[in-house]
Formats: sequence, structure tokens, C-alpha cells
Amino acid sequence: MACSEVLARVEREREQPSRPGRCAWPALPSWSPAPGDSVEAGVQAVRRWAVLHTLMRVMSRGDQALDFEGNEWEEFCRQALSRKFGAAWQKIPAKNRGDWGLEGFVRQQGIVVQCYADDSVSNQDRTTKQKAKLTADVPKLQRNTTVLEAVLDMQVDSYVFLVPRFDDKELLPHAKTKSDLARGWGLPWIAPSFAITVNDIDFLKEEWEALRGAMRPVIELAPAAAFAPNAALVETLVRKLDVIPRLAADAGRADTWRQMLVRNYVDGNGILLRLDEISPDYHDRITRIVAGREKHLALRTDASEPLDDLMELTSSLAEAIHRDISAIDDADVQSIAGNIVADWLMRCPLEYAP
Repeated sequence: MACSEVLARVEREREQPSRPGRCAWPALPSWSPAPGDSVEAGVQAVRRWAVLHTLMRVMSRGDQALDFEGNEWEEFCRQALSRKFGAAWQKIPAKNRGDWGLEGFVRQQGIVVQCYADDSVSNQDRTTKQKAKLTADVPKLQRNTTVLEAVLDMQVDSYVFLVPRFDDKELLPHAKTKSDLARGWGLPWIAPSFAITVNDIDFLKEEWEALRGAMRPVIELAPAAAFAPNAALVETLVRKLDVIPRLAADAGRADTWRQMLVRNYVDGNGILLRLDEISPDYHDRITRIVAGREKHLALRTDASEPLDDLMELTSSLAEAIHRDISAIDDADVQSIAGNIVADWLMRCPLEYAP
């Protein structure tokens, strides 16, 4: 197959709409109690139905595997934390006077949990909102100290701030500052070792996979024959790399990045072609994830550190693909993500300001 044919096929795959019937989530069955079911059995069944509905709604969006809305994330966390800690997990209902800034707790381990998700499309916006959430919620521990001391009936060692994802290390010193603040109140139920930890969905990885039924074997993806991008695409890549200050000042480093991106393009292209041959559904799911991310690439134009942004973009894309399709090997997922980012640079949706 000639290079032009490979590129034309890739373009057709990207431009065509999703084919009807592929990767569609089935309608959820209705639920009604069976004769002899207890009230508690009915409640548990409805809860399982609700969280399944949430997960199916989230994953069917196709732009990101972790695009939870706030209420959806809370629903998932409650089910997942119950699976993780069993009977030791105690949720705190938010009705009436609120949840006191906490989702629930595990008395035996001195853990309290707060879950939070937002609708950010950029890392900076997400981090700003996550910091603001901690700033708003941690003081609730002091304001509600009387009732919390009675309800928790323990010394709290760990405050788990649970978010679908966090990508900025600046959130960690902010959490430490709030930890220091809480310890400084001298409340008897806050342990001297009290610390706020920031955790993403990896904290609930096993529960995520169990609840969404993602325990599948890893598929073998021997790459199909693929060819290097044509000269015009490589010229576009070189032009874009040349305006990045850290590369403009170091020709050797620029050449290393150029070679790496071209190799990523070729390797990932072969994997994607093979994936489309053996599992069109998975290929379509990746196409939808890519399309969702591509809509927001213009927001990255003014990134202060383009090379760091390229690495973060590749990493977050690989994470989104792996979350949605756990049956693809990690190395193949990295190749696919590398191909997509290289392709974005060559086809012009992704460009950094000089």
C-alpha cells in the first residue's frame, strides 16, 4: 500500500461519522422486585442499577473516559468505596443540613473522604477549581466540629480528596497548606499526623473495572504495514517544532524530537490499522475519544512550556484510551497516543505560538 493510500485511509477514518450500531450501549433493563424480595434487596438492586446507568452514560459520551459530572462522580464513588472498604465504609448523606464537607468515612482506618468532579476542559482550570474546593471544604471541619466529633467517633489521620483526575503537582502543596491549617486548630478528633491526600481514579481502579465489567484479556496487536508521513507533513512538523524556544536553541534536541514524533506516527499508525482490522468497535471508540479532545486543541496554543504540554497531552490521551479500553496493552496504548499527537502536529490542529 502506498504512503498516499495509508494517509488517505487514516483521513477517511477520522472524517467519517461513527457508523450506526457500533459500540452502542444497550438500553438498560427495567427493574421490578421479584416475589419474596426484601425491601433491602430492592434498595440494593436499585442502587446497582443507578450506578450502572451512570457508568454507561459517562462512557457512551466517547470524548473522555473520565468525563464525570459532579453527581455522577459521587454516585460512582459511593458504590466503589463501598466495594473497597466493605461494611467499614459509612457514607454521610447530603440531604437536610448537608454532608459537612465529607462524602463518608472509614472509622477503623481513621479515613474521611470527599469526592469532587468539575466540568473543566483545561488542566489549569481544573486545578484552580480543585484548589478552590479544598479551600471551601476544609474549614467545614472546624465549623462542624461538634457534630463531626460525635458522628465520626475517631481520630482522623487521613482526609482523602478524591477526583477523577489531577494533572498538576501544584495541587499537592495546596493540600499540605490545608492540612497544616486543620492541625493548627488543635481539635481533639484531628490527629497530629492528619494529612490531606489527593487521589484520582487509580485509588478505585479495581472497583472501576469491576463495576463497568472491564476485566477483559489483553488483545494481541501485531502492527500492520505502515509508512512514514509524506514530505509535506514532515515539513509542517519541522516548522512547528522550530518555533518552540527550547528546540530553536538546540538543533540536536530538535532533531531528536522530530525523529521521535515521526517514529510515533509510523508505529501508532500500524497499531491503529491492525486494530481496525481485528476490532472495529475499539477503533471507533478511540476515534471518538480523539475527536472530543481535538475540539479543545486551540486552547493549548499559548502553553508556556510546549514540550511539557506535548508530554502531558500524550500521557492524558493514553490514560483516557486505557480507561475506556483496558483490553489494549499499555505499550500499544502509548504508541496510539504518540501517533495521534504527532498527527495533530502534522495536520495543523495543534500549534504553539512563537
